[in-house]
Amino acid sequence: MRTHQFKTLVAVFIFALVFGMQQTQAIGAEDEQHILQELSKAFVKIAQEVGETVVAIQTQRRFRADADREENRRDFFFDDFFFNVPEGKQRRRVLPNMPLRRPERADFGSGILIDNQGHIATITHLVEDSDEIYVILKDGVRLKAEVVGSDEGTGISVIKVDTDALSGAKLGDSDEVAIGELVVSIGHMSGGEQAVFSGMIAGVGRNRGKFSYENWIEIDTDLRFGFGGSATANTKGEVIGMNVARSEEGRSFVIPINIVQYVAEQLIEHGEVVRGWLGVGIQEVDADLAEGLNLDKPMGVLINRILEDTPASEAGLQRGDVIIAIDGKAIKNTNHLRYVIAMHKPDSSLTLTFMRDGEKQDISVMLGKRPDEGVAKRSDLPRGRQQPDWRGLSLQNLTEELAEAFGYMPKEGVLIAGVAPGSPAAKAGEGNQKLQRGDLILEVDHILVQNVEEFKDVVKRNEGSNLLQVKRDGRTWFVVVK
Repeated sequence: MRTHQFKTLVAVFIFALVFGMQQTQAIGAEDEQHILQELSKAFVKIAQEVGETVVAIQTQRRFRADADREENRRDFFFDDFFFNVPEGKQRRRVLPNMPLRRPERADFGSGILIDNQGHIATITHLVEDSDEIYVILKDGVRLKAEVVGSDEGTGISVIKVDTDALSGAKLGDSDEVAIGELVVSIGHMSGGEQAVFSGMIAGVGRNRGKFSYENWIEIDTDLRFGFGGSATANTKGEVIGMNVARSEEGRSFVIPINIVQYVAEQLIEHGEVVRGWLGVGIQEVDADLAEGLNLDKPMGVLINRILEDTPASEAGLQRGDVIIAIDGKAIKNTNHLRYVIAMHKPDSSLTLTFMRDGEKQDISVMLGKRPDEGVAKRSDLPRGRQQPDWRGLSLQNLTEELAEAFGYMPKEGVLIAGVAPGSPAAKAGEGNQKLQRGDLILEVDHILVQNVEEFKDVVKRNEGSNLLQVKRDGRTWFVVVK
């Protein structure tokens, strides 16, 4: 086993020495050496104990007729999911001296033993579409494995080897991790040799947009090829996550072990993951929205749409409510809310705390089962010069023909025909919530508008900031235009 000690560990040693000297006022060379030895022993113990439950995984896949398309798709993930090779060498060289084309391709990664029945959690991109999967234990024993199930929403897969002689990892509680906490990552290099990296938690609740449900932990460690599916443990020797991706800045991302455990249990029991569902459209609350919603500061998650016949509608939630906590735990943002709801099974009862008209309220909600999501039909408006009607927005009444083309209901709102560059309307919103041609304005300052005349009547009443509810591709959100 190789141990790679980074600046983080050195800094911890120095901190321990300085802190010790401050406490004792006089510390000798023998005491300094003793502190270093004890810290080193602690890391060795963690590496040995956790290392027993982290296995190497090798997969083989025969090239098919669509090999070129498949390789291009997988290349996208190889840069991010610990499958990249040293600079200067050809991309996608997984084994030394592998030619560009051969009948089979081998990939390498790691996995975590999660129970005593031979179930192993790993990342989906390592095992998907593989013809053969082999697990290599720490003592070199090579076992054939089969896929139990995979979850596209998190990128987690479970494989199984036919043995009951293996012990599962000691799992911690990833909801309790904190920024600055010291961690150790244990995995396998491309040659099968186990390796250890040290670091600390640099962030929590990270979302890179690779999967629907992330809420990843970020660590300040640049992990290497083969570490996809490996374990990250705390100083108690508890596995708190599974390594999944890396960043260009040299940091790595970890799937919280609570997510891994939840997904794995459902895959083992049902072969799929069934998630809870609330039935709302949501968006972030920025400073402008907070002001428009009479909130003291940005907080929680705004409900901008209530679907009919859903747990949310049955519980009495309304558009404009801001969810700030679930079961007493604060909700940070939209990704956090999705994660919390998804980590509960259908028919789970939750207590939602929300703000409505400046007052805090609680409500009990029984979650439903998340349905398959569809994509609304969308077209485009005819091109042509548009004269802005209001703050850079060119507006148009929603005719039956336009409603059908865009997938809207007739007289549902006012259609945006154009947005003038640099205008107040163009500056409103962030990311995919910026206004654009084809968006539909449903409300202005909580008042429904069905045509341009009604829109202008409402905005005349308030010449300051206006709160618009907007719809696009079946999704609604609020945006403030100043």
